[in-house]
Amino acid sequence: MNEEQWEEQVRAITHEVLAGVQNVALYTGGPGHWGVGIDLISDLGQVLERKIVSTRGEVVKPMLAARLGLSAKMEELARRLGALGVRPEDTLAPWEKEVHAIAREVLEAAGEDAEVRLDEAGHWRVGLEVFDEERFELRFRVLATTRGDVPLPLLAEKLGLSAQAAELARRLGALGVRPEDTPLPEEEAAMIPEAVEALRLGLDIGVHSLPRLLDDCSHSSWTELGDERALRKVLKEFSQDVRKRLEEEKAWPEVLEADRLEAAFKDLLDSGIVAQMGGGNTLSSGWSAVREEADELRERGLELWGAAFFHEQDIESALAGGSLHIAFGELDEEPSDKDVQTGQAVVEALRKHGFEPDWNGSADTRIQVLPRFTWRRRRSRVDTLEHLSIGTFPADLVELLPQLRTIWMRAAELYLYDLAGMWSDSVEQLTLEYDSEGDALEALADVTALVKKRFPRLQTLIVKDRNSFEETVTLSG
Repeated sequence: MNEEQWEEQVRAITHEVLAGVQNVALYTGGPGHWGVGIDLISDLGQVLERKIVSTRGEVVKPMLAARLGLSAKMEELARRLGALGVRPEDTLAPWEKEVHAIAREVLEAAGEDAEVRLDEAGHWRVGLEVFDEERFELRFRVLATTRGDVPLPLLAEKLGLSAQAAELARRLGALGVRPEDTPLPEEEAAMIPEAVEALRLGLDIGVHSLPRLLDDCSHSSWTELGDERALRKVLKEFSQDVRKRLEEEKAWPEVLEADRLEAAFKDLLDSGIVAQMGGGNTLSSGWSAVREEADELRERGLELWGAAFFHEQDIESALAGGSLHIAFGELDEEPSDKDVQTGQAVVEALRKHGFEPDWNGSADTRIQVLPRFTWRRRRSRVDTLEHLSIGTFPADLVELLPQLRTIWMRAAELYLYDLAGMWSDSVEQLTLEYDSEGDALEALADVTALVKKRFPRLQTLIVKDRNSFEETVTLSG
């Protein structure tokens, strides 16, 4: 039989067994697999799906069936649907069957229906599904995962399920689930080396902070990564590259050529010339970047008349032993005598700091920085940001941002593990944004205990939702 014929049989049996029951629904669950449940419908017509029986012959929510007074009917329905033989085992994810069996055994003994979900990293989470009447939604409360952990032990205690959470963690951990051993799709796997190289080049160029480097990398191998496991593999290598670079820096001279260039550019700014190292990636984008910075500086009261910069392609040339070439000119786009005056000022600043610039005096010719040198720049010169909004930034690199004061992050699926991987002795405020007020409040005690260990100088923890809810916990003292 084809899928349509299977579905007709499932629907016919369901109507026969559950005749007279309100809000019965049939749910698809992958090729050749269906679930049957009782929808919860609000006065406004909102619908929540609640699967109770599957065509694998299982009553997946026996406690819900009992509360609805439908235990006998659901058991009969499960038996008859199971007898159809609709069991395409190829639709099961790795370890799914084993995880479900453990979850049901442990939680049904405690009078609870088990909810099992697969997270972005490929691990299974076991917990409860709880109805939030105010928001009319089902919220998931995790108890344990196949990592062998209890992510929110204080919440488990509050629910009266500490023993069950511990048993789940022990038995799930014993399964030996290792998502990293599951082969990636070929297309995703092929992009990993190129993505690593693209980020490594950004690290070598050394003009952006680590978070901005990740945000601004436009190489398709990085931007098109769709598998969370592939993304984490790339970020793991990136973290290793950063730490390797910091070790290499220990053997570098105290003052680098890039340091002298930076000092020359600071002198230029003091004289009214905005100067950027690595401004843009082309001449046109470089001019846009310096003019944008000039506008910001003028708003702060600085008087500016000229601009100078070299772009990232220039730095790539210097990485290979080529020369840096500095573009310059008046900030206004129309040519004037100030273009040459700017060039003269750049040459003087470079000479002051030990360079021997080569320039023919023409406003149409860029200034060559001599002698040539291999470009190197310390991370401490660029990783100076004080405020971080965490997206894809690796948690273990937070400690390498010495001036960081505040962190904002979404309480996404894996945020607890990201928090556990962070450490910083400079962060004073942490803001976590949850999907709902209920999620924030339920996790608050566990999160507070966790962040106290990871951020010794943390003074304020703010938890909020996407609407108006916000609660502040003061930790100092």
